[in-house]
Amino acid sequence: MRNGWIVLGVTLSGCVAPAPSADAAARSDVETGDVRVQPDAQVVDARDGDAMVMGCGRCARYAEPVFSGRRPNVINELSGLAASAVHPGIYWAHNDSGDSARLFAIGPDGAVVGEYAITGASAADWEDIAVAPCPVGGGSCIVIGDVGDNPSTRTSVDLYRVREPSMLQAMGSLEATRFRVRYPSGAMNCEAIVVDRADGRTALLIEKASSATLRVVTVDVSAAMGGAVMASEHGTIANFNGALVTGADMHPCDRSIIVRTYASAWELRGASGATLVDLSRAMRAEVPAAAEVQGEAIAYVHDGRGYIRQRCFARRAARVESQLPSADGRAVVRSLSETVRRLRRARQRDGPPRRARGRRRGPRAFSRAAALAPERPTQRG
Repeated sequence: MRNGWIVLGVTLSGCVAPAPSADAAARSDVETGDVRVQPDAQVVDARDGDAMVMGCGRCARYAEPVFSGRRPNVINELSGLAASAVHPGIYWAHNDSGDSARLFAIGPDGAVVGEYAITGASAADWEDIAVAPCPVGGGSCIVIGDVGDNPSTRTSVDLYRVREPSMLQAMGSLEATRFRVRYPSGAMNCEAIVVDRADGRTALLIEKASSATLRVVTVDVSAAMGGAVMASEHGTIANFNGALVTGADMHPCDRSIIVRTYASAWELRGASGATLVDLSRAMRAEVPAAAEVQGEAIAYVHDGRGYIRQRCFARRAARVESQLPSADGRAVVRSLSETVRRLRRARQRDGPPRRARGRRRGPRAFSRAAALAPERPTQRG
């Protein structure tokens, strides 16, 4: 960990207004907040992988974030976050570069309830993660993006696809299918990937750069056995107020994506049938974001009625957040409490997972670090 501890913050805040249909949202003035709401459009039932996401919907507006929990020490530099489609209220998370190839299952309070070694994968610079239907064999899959490239020197990057486990374990392993990806226009630094929630066959990658425009590419991740893939270039999109894009996710039942930078978050809302490339160019609405120093992770919650954010690392503890509707969010926490307790008991019985690399810092180190000024955002992946 770098110079201190960090905090995982989760909000339980509801939609300010129910969301209109996707077509209506695309026509409304979402950037000024003047959304014309349809009374019957609050709840949408949608298929997520092979399981129905009951009560899934999209917020027309979001409440302000509030703090709810701490990031555990084993996730010392969180970089990617995605809501499980199999275990509501559980999020898949991973560290940035320097860690082994592993995923963590964390609860809504930030507690680790499972750790999985990813076999058949390496971890050069893991930057983002996504959950979508498996394109082969049904079920839900996790796609991990080993796509970081700050010096823009990698001749290829990797996407790994693993199947979500049906049961959570304190310690386990998942086998990866690797896609070795090359870009037609040369190397590109990337920290944001999105996988189509309709069928899981296409991944969208957004460049991380301070330039006025950002490259966008798509990758076909439908092959059963993986293999070498040439990405498809789709030109550029406008930057997000000149900030560096550090994470993204796709809504579980709406043609929308959410994109974050170090200090802000934006929702891009498309019409029904919009492709991922269409969504990257859709109308943007800035959404609430707590003050952060170096935030990289963002994900919609399981039912789409909110999102969770988390910073990568910092010199002092600070609030970082997700957005959850209060009633639904508390119900999720209640329903997960027994599962979390069971998994914690299993972890106590089997012993803790191996620690992340680096010197352990105790309360005294934290007290000193908390007094330091926050570090500036960098292009560190």
